[in-house]
Amino acid sequence: FPAGPSWIRLGEITNGQGGVSGGQGTSAFSFDSLAIRDLSPEVLGGAALKGGSFGSGTSLTRLSRLAVEQVRWPSPEAMAAVAALEEQRDAGAIDTATLERAADNIFAAYPEIGRFSIEGLSIAFGGADLLKLGRLTAERTGEAATMRGRLTLANLVIAPALIALVPDGTAAMAHMGYRQLEFDGDGATFHDRASGACVNAATFTLADGGKLSLSFTLAGLTDAALREIAIPVLRGGEDEAAILEMADALDAVTLEGATLRYDDALLVRRLVDWWAQQEGMPVAQVAQNLGDAAAEAVGMVDPSLAGPARDAVRAFLLNPGSITLGLSPPQGVGLGQFLDIVVGAAETVPALGMTIEAGD
Repeated sequence: FPAGPSWIRLGEITNGQGGVSGGQGTSAFSFDSLAIRDLSPEVLGGAALKGGSFGSGTSLTRLSRLAVEQVRWPSPEAMAAVAALEEQRDAGAIDTATLERAADNIFAAYPEIGRFSIEGLSIAFGGADLLKLGRLTAERTGEAATMRGRLTLANLVIAPALIALVPDGTAAMAHMGYRQLEFDGDGATFHDRASGACVNAATFTLADGGKLSLSFTLAGLTDAALREIAIPVLRGGEDEAAILEMADALDAVTLEGATLRYDDALLVRRLVDWWAQQEGMPVAQVAQNLGDAAAEAVGMVDPSLAGPARDAVRAFLLNPGSITLGLSPPQGVGLGQFLDIVVGAAETVPALGMTIEAGD
């Protein structure tokens, strides 16, 4: 559609009930209403679908509302550049000029969405809900040089029928006092494309369980760096050379600091008790075993932190409050160095300024 005639314009259109129904045993789709506004080959002001359902036989997916707003379509030139590369990649021979042209156009080859939201989602099988979602919203704002993003997750429910599909899942949840799992989440990001600074924060909360918080700051995330990262992705390949090329490109972006914190309400306390019962050992022994495992893992990165890690994990499990892992490297650490560590290509582990602490 974006490559269509430039004179195509649509101010607003709203359609009542509609849908598609297949034959016996095939899926059917229906909706209560569909509205589209400000549609052109360049942009889409917004589209909203209400009362949608999709399914057949014993499976059914329903939603109250699905909407997108402030959509900028990809440019035909950018899509053509990426399509030309994909043709060469399928043929097994990529020339440098085509690869460079695709990398130059990578940001304009996919749509930009200002806001996406979905409300009242439920997925059912055999007449029982497996998963329900109250609301998911993703927003992007800002000028060309800066971008702010926000993600909100409200009332995500893993229902008893889905838990029952996990071996011993229902019994384990019942022992810990949960019939179903209910989650909320929130995340925010700020990205200055000129300087490459990128600041991120997110929280994820389990009702009557606990809260996980993550924050981290990146530097060097400029358009030029993203273009260099895109080149090995566009070229493809999964061999060692491709991975090392990706690591080199990622090194232009550095991690300046990060904090991961978990605040327990009831989840860890209940989980440790259940684990101790399953293994037939006291809670103190479970805490000691997991503390030793943490010491071994952290010691591979920084041997001087093995003891503090053991003490922090053990203290947290014996009296669950909070536990925090921090990274404050004396100088930014290239993201490619983390990839090297994962694939075993790192000769040395960079100084991360790691700390791990337990609190009340």
